[in-house]
Parts: sequence; structure tokens; C-alpha cells
Amino acid sequence: MTSAPAFAGAPISVMPLGDSITAGSAGGYRKPLAQKLAVVCHCSVTTVGSQTDPSLPPGQQAHEGHPGWRIDQLTDNLLGVDPIDAGAHGGYWLVGGHGTARQAVHPTFITVMAGINDINNMIGSDPHHPMSSRSNEILQTLQLRMQKLVSTLTGTLPKSTILLGGCIPYANG
Repeated sequence: MTSAPAFAGAPISVMPLGDSITAGSAGGYRKPLAQKLAVVCHCSVTTVGSQTDPSLPPGQQAHEGHPGWRIDQLTDNLLGVDPIDAGAHGGYWLVGGHGTARQAVHPTFITVMAGINDINNMIGSDPHHPMSSRSNEILQTLQLRMQKLVSTLTGTLPKSTILLGGCIPYANG
């Protein structure tokens, strides 16, 4: 026996949060995600964020995909501002205000796809220090950064469901 999803008919909002994979090209994973959610939940799906992607339909153009950003940089802009580049759009992505001209957001889901830039920054291109010799240090740093990000999200938006994506395959070292 199949039951209807808990969100059936109710509008769903999603905050796509992450690095260049979240920013994507022509909507990246965000486009099929919104389409599948709409079909499965029989509802409308909107996205929230300070970035825009005009290749997607209105209501699904917003996101927080920031190419080149590490997990800690994303975290720093959720409740404050760390102007890594112009893409920060004044930070305060969750709570708005503070001169950003944005309201607080309360997404149903927050998708998180981040971590590859952390790895790139920690490994660099030094062939004398391959990743395998420092894997414990790298994994511990990734874990601490992701725990802080998730704690910030759950502490600020306890009713949102967080969906963590794994790091993409990496072949350096």
C-alpha cells in the first residue's frame, strides 16, 4: 500500500546551497530535482537564495551556488557576511535584513552539495604531499566544517529538512 507524500499538494521551497556543482550549468541538478519533487508531491516547487539562474523557470531561479567556495565560507554567509566575492550579495542568506533587501527564508528543504573546494584548497598541486598521506587531517577538517554548517542550518531553521550530498569523486593523490 502506498501513501501520499506528507507534502502532497502543499507548496515546497528549496534552498540549494553549495559550490559550483550547486550553481550548475543550465540549472544543474536543481532543474530535475524541482521537476521530480513537483511530480512526486503533486505541488508547486520554488527555490530561494541570493543567486539567480535565468535558464530556469520563474520561481526556480534562486539558489546559493557559489563556485570556488569552501564549506566554511558558505557557513559564514548564512547568518553574517564574509564577502568572498560579489556572489555573497551581502550575506545573511537565512535571516535577510542587514541592508540586503531580502526577507528571512524558511525553506522546506535545504540541499547541500559542498566540500570539493575544501579538498582542493587543502591538497593543492604539490605532488610531494599527496592526499593519502594527509587523509585523516583532511577528513577531520571536512567533518568539522560540515558539522558547523549543519548545526547553523538546524539551529536557525529547525523545521527545514537538510539533504546532504556526497563529495564528487576526486582523483588527485
